[in-house]
Amino acid sequence: MVVDEAGMVGTRQLTQLLEQVDHVGGRLLLVGDPAQLPEIDAGGMFRHLSHAEQRPSVLTGNQRQRHPWEAAALDRLRAGQHVAALVAYARNQRITPVSSRQDLHTQVAADYLTATAGATTPQQTRQTVVLASQHEDVDALNHQIRCALQQSGRLGPDTITLELPDGPVGFAPGDQVIITKPCRDSAGRKVLNGTRGQLLAADPAGLRVQPEEGPAFALRTDAAPDCLRHGYALTVHKAQGLTASTALVVAEGLTRNAAYTALSRGRDR
Repeated sequence: MVVDEAGMVGTRQLTQLLEQVDHVGGRLLLVGDPAQLPEIDAGGMFRHLSHAEQRPSVLTGNQRQRHPWEAAALDRLRAGQHVAALVAYARNQRITPVSSRQDLHTQVAADYLTATAGATTPQQTRQTVVLASQHEDVDALNHQIRCALQQSGRLGPDTITLELPDGPVGFAPGDQVIITKPCRDSAGRKVLNGTRGQLLAADPAGLRVQPEEGPAFALRTDAAPDCLRHGYALTVHKAQGLTASTALVVAEGLTRNAAYTALSRGRDR
């Protein structure tokens, strides 16, 4: 059994997996990075197993970042050399200071439109991702980006409004969306948490989503508020494991682990 992002698995759950795999005479292969996001539950087992005395198999090269200076800056950040890492980002014009939270959201939305200006397919659009630590920032950024897209004519008017826990939210064909917890589509098939895609249709009869991989699926209108959200901006936790061309990262509130995870998502910038 292969467990990806194993650094996020709590010790109790990992113990249960070990017992089950041992019971059938199998092997458990843990894959992950102890410098990225840690467990939410009581943990530390994966970090312990990652130490050199446990003889883990280790990747020694950066396979994602295309610019050598950025790969080196991430190495410094991973090693706890925060100042040296930030100096490298500043020297390469990758840090944008703002004076208020509203200015922050406006700037990120403008940068998102610039980064996706040449995109002609949903796959190209999803190569730009916005990341933040706080759910309230993610909600505000999704709203700001959608407003900017609609004002620029790149997204049509809302065709349905869903009553979400935080209030009514509009959706339109072409929206980038994400499934936020496991659910079932209109045909009864399971849709996994974290599935990203593009909204093909949205009306009182239902919502149709084209995921990044696999066939399109439909959600009932009454079921969608429980699991569907806009997917332009994501929390860093939702993005661990994701690769994009451009990552627009809100720095406020980032821990060392979250900063390393967020800043290493983008291949190009």
